[in-house]
Amino acid sequence: MRKPFFKAVVAGMASVAMIAGMSACGRSANNADSDSDAVKTIDSSKATGDLTIWAMGNEGDLLGDFVKGFKKENPDVKVKVTAIPWSSAHDKLQTAIAAGNGPDLAQMGTTWMTDFSNSFSSVPENFDMSDFSDGSKAAGQVDGKQLGVPWYVDTRVLYYRTDIAKEAGWDKAPKTWDELKQMAADMQKVDGVKYGMYLGPSGTDAFIGTLPFSYTAGASLTDKNQSKWTFDDAGVKKGLEFTTSLYKDGVANVNADVSSGAD
Repeated sequence: MRKPFFKAVVAGMASVAMIAGMSACGRSANNADSDSDAVKTIDSSKATGDLTIWAMGNEGDLLGDFVKGFKKENPDVKVKVTAIPWSSAHDKLQTAIAAGNGPDLAQMGTTWMTDFSNSFSSVPENFDMSDFSDGSKAAGQVDGKQLGVPWYVDTRVLYYRTDIAKEAGWDKAPKTWDELKQMAADMQKVDGVKYGMYLGPSGTDAFIGTLPFSYTAGASLTDKNQSKWTFDDAGVKKGLEFTTSLYKDGVANVNADVSSGAD
């Protein structure tokens, strides 16, 4: 099988982190779709009052320092940042929403947007989003409403130790799946190298890690109307067969550490 690898790397997979307003947490089922309490527009005046933010992982740990500049420019606002582990964030958000005591703003993985969409306020109508790409904006939309503002975009890319690759006989990057696997296997022959490639074998990103290969093989995860999953797609199968072979042949570590930041 010879599939162009970099097509998948460049175009195959990007994940977007969102900041979503949750000022309507705790709505009843009767008015879950109402934006009556949401801020419709914003202006450039100084911010005042209290603002609570929940953020996950390393972002949550660093966001407190990040907002110091904002608080300096807006001395009458009090910002409280709570860091939450990704592993427990979904349940904590769910519990907080049910109890009506969630944060004002929350970092949100795009795959969770629909899970909590009834508890999000729409982004203010005059909030300037012209600098964001269409794809990143669309990831924050549910039923045509803009419920999240893109924070950052992760793009999957190939990076490797060029010195080790050169020692293994490679002076250029691989262009196909077969070349990628062969280069990784050759690098394993270099003294001190145990595995030729890192690929998350389990956890949240395990399936996402296979998608660049599946997409390159022509996969689609839904039908054209996005109303039905198509995980039995031939491209998905080819992508899974290839990534599985990396583990079976010992090129990638099936027991690799998948904790946050390990890769």
